[in-house]
Amino acid sequence: LTARGESLADTARVRRWRGDLHFVVERITTTHPRPFAFASRAAFDSAAAAIEERIPRTEDAGLVVECMRMVALLGDGHTMLIGTLPPLGFDSAVPLWLRAFEDGLYVAAAAGKAAGLAGARVVSLGGVPAEQALERVLSMTSGDNRYTRLDRASLFLMMPAVWHALGLATERGSISLEIERPGSKPERVMVAGGAPPPGFPHAFLESEPRLPEGWTSARRFGANGPPRCDRRPEDAWWFEYLPDARVLYLRMRRVDMASNDVLYFEFYRRLFAAADSLRPRALVIDLRQNHGGNNGALDALVRGLVQRPWLDREGALFALVDRGTFSAAMNAAVFLENQTRVTFVGEPTGGRVNHYGDAPEFNTPNLGMMAQVSTLFWSGRYPSDDRAWIAPEVAAPSTFADWKSGRDAALAAVLESARDGSLSERMLAASRKSGPEAAVAAREAWRRRFPNPWSKGLEARVLAFANSLLDEGRPQDAVALGEALVRVAPDSYPAWRVLGEASAIRGERERAVECLRKALSVNTRGLAARTMLARLGEKP
Repeated sequence: LTARGESLADTARVRRWRGDLHFVVERITTTHPRPFAFASRAAFDSAAAAIEERIPRTEDAGLVVECMRMVALLGDGHTMLIGTLPPLGFDSAVPLWLRAFEDGLYVAAAAGKAAGLAGARVVSLGGVPAEQALERVLSMTSGDNRYTRLDRASLFLMMPAVWHALGLATERGSISLEIERPGSKPERVMVAGGAPPPGFPHAFLESEPRLPEGWTSARRFGANGPPRCDRRPEDAWWFEYLPDARVLYLRMRRVDMASNDVLYFEFYRRLFAAADSLRPRALVIDLRQNHGGNNGALDALVRGLVQRPWLDREGALFALVDRGTFSAAMNAAVFLENQTRVTFVGEPTGGRVNHYGDAPEFNTPNLGMMAQVSTLFWSGRYPSDDRAWIAPEVAAPSTFADWKSGRDAALAAVLESARDGSLSERMLAASRKSGPEAAVAAREAWRRRFPNPWSKGLEARVLAFANSLLDEGRPQDAVALGEALVRVAPDSYPAWRVLGEASAIRGERERAVECLRKALSVNTRGLAARTMLARLGEKP
């Protein structure tokens, strides 16, 4: 029997399921501007056909998970299906909040008889190693990329019926997991499901939900309380001046048009008035766990930054991003990347650079499954930019130890950069003082200090800084930095090109020709290098 008490092969049930499956497929293929921009149409059609064939012999919860996996194939975080509803077999939730960090899966919070599990590391789920079990959950979770899915996966880990459908549990009402408490050996525990908490499921579709009253969190803060980013959760945005660091901190939790009866443009007037008065060393824009809002509220922020070159410069403008930076917040990150000299700090964004959005929610006609389908394309800069995320230039991976203690590693990295200089500034200072090899050593020290698993090559910000030195009429500094860049990345066309241009401006013709020819050996179609060589009377 299904959750509704019907036979699996009941004709009426089969008709309802086939009707809703066809409805979802039709809605996606006719409403979405380009549903297969990031996916294979053949794989999607094959998944739909397989689901239709299995309807008469598969229980409701299993079909829901398969439908969710089908929609997740599209790779569009705004196009999703959340069919995990009580009438379809998802009538209970375990009082556990499991959260994935870069260093493992942990019980971030718990309630009731399971409250004592808060803080334990999860070794396995239903006998399946935690890493493998998490991948099964991610496969049914819609997202622009892996980090969107990680942000949302905690919701589905609360549902025993999901565990059962994914082969992680033998029954739909309880789960078995192996945990490891600090200083103890792994132990296996059983947790029974019960009535879902208030606000379920919408309130839990992110990795930092407001926990229900009575739940026990693994977080333990010191005398200063929670980290700055978690304060004032009711406000869409607010700012604070950190006098010791001379840093202006802007928290954008939501991209709203108003907050506490203050309109967005009024708020930004106050922000920039404070910036003009205080003249901070740096401005930090915190976009973490910001799942979007109204894009119309972004222009005033970007315009205010561009109008202040003393703030929009290397080492003075930072944006904190993470898996929760999505939708309109992702557009904020893209606008900042395109129009300012911002440095991104944290972990990869949950949104694609070019993505689809503006997805109203609707329900399927027969089973009432919740769904969304994107209706608009948001292009960051170039339609060909296929980056699944914006990677941070300064990495601050999300670890359980930092989260538990309330240590904000990303903000700490910004404060250090504001105090001691950015990577670009440190490399330039080292090269000017002791030569390009010293600049290379400064970069190596930086990368040891901030190892970045998401960026292996030459840092984009350093290249951008080298170009800005030319824009500012500082060719000598551009040469000093460029000499280091070509040592770090001898196969980089932009590095050789900027060094060649800087050398030409300084009147060092032979060196300029040599560098520009090196640039063309890397990229034979490099128009800028070819044009500069022609100006020097040389043939490419």
